[in-house]
Amino acid sequence: MDAHELSIGLELEANVIDINTGKASLEFNNRAFQKISAYFLSQGYPAIQTEFDAATIELATLPYQNVDLAFQSLSTSLNAANQFLSQQGYLLLLLGLHPGRGRDELVMTDSPYCLASLPLMAEQGGPLFYCSYQINLGVGFNDIDYLIPLCHWLQVYMWPCSVITQSSPVFANRNTNYKSFRVRLNDSLSGSRTGPLPLDICNLSELKHYCNHLPDKADTLRQYNVWYDILPKPIDSTNPSAGYRIEIRVADTTALSKLYVFTQAMLLTFMSILHKLRTKELLLLPENRWFILNRDSVLKKGNEARITHNGEEFFSIKDYLNTIWRPIVTDYAGYLNIDMDNLIAELIQESRAESILKQFQAIPPDQIALNYAYYDFNPS
Repeated sequence: MDAHELSIGLELEANVIDINTGKASLEFNNRAFQKISAYFLSQGYPAIQTEFDAATIELATLPYQNVDLAFQSLSTSLNAANQFLSQQGYLLLLLGLHPGRGRDELVMTDSPYCLASLPLMAEQGGPLFYCSYQINLGVGFNDIDYLIPLCHWLQVYMWPCSVITQSSPVFANRNTNYKSFRVRLNDSLSGSRTGPLPLDICNLSELKHYCNHLPDKADTLRQYNVWYDILPKPIDSTNPSAGYRIEIRVADTTALSKLYVFTQAMLLTFMSILHKLRTKELLLLPENRWFILNRDSVLKKGNEARITHNGEEFFSIKDYLNTIWRPIVTDYAGYLNIDMDNLIAELIQESRAESILKQFQAIPPDQIALNYAYYDFNPS
């Protein structure tokens, strides 16, 4: 896939809070959502969505062939939504926890990040603050065979920069129903909670056979195997030859500017690895691959993030990006005119979550939420 063939779409889900109190507006998804939805349609913006049980809206872009254009579209939609909502007494909050975590689980954890986020949850019985960001990267129809190894190597090399929920590889079948699998590969290379897969993940034929024979929902082996969903993921459901997309989902969120450089990094890795796969260039695993089990990320902890191995510091994020990641993507960075020094510097800046940890014991949580919401509403 050449750069001009790239398809990139972005999705951002944000919380809706009261402009005066900072609390989640739990009734937003009733009449208030209908108002902003109608406004967006009347102005020609892409349609927005909400969850039936949460105060959120999801903004999406059309597919673009350029990261800057995609982000410009997302930023325009975000600003338009905030402007409209502010007149209705709301603001958007780009702050959230891992989706699916229950209140009891959070109360039992001793994670400083979770403890800091606990007060930012909705009232008893309501939803957690939830915010997600998703990058949809298109793969051409002729590149379908590269989908699984491409997703695997994205995990291997870019995990410090991401918190990828459900790991998000997509495997698409060339058959009449165009199914695709979003698969979590619990293997010894990308890190596993259940043990390594009984196959050589570098062997494409073994990997394809494995993913073509996943246990179905009625199979008791499923719980001991992999997590997966069967979802239709063609780029264009009316045009099977248009290709397929890979979803990269980020649960921990940060300022839009940080998501921009993160997207640049993911795109750069995506294009670099796809190029190497197509030219049959050998991809090497980082030495001491088990440090991939660590879940620190630059989006979550910024320059405070550390990579550990057996409880001892192994790499700083900056060292990892410069030592292991940079050599893999340098050639394509030049092709895309990306300044690697600047990109790495931006990636490891202080994160929003890390900033919360420094505030939450001194500032009321609702005020923290308002501070971030107002900053995104008026960054200047």
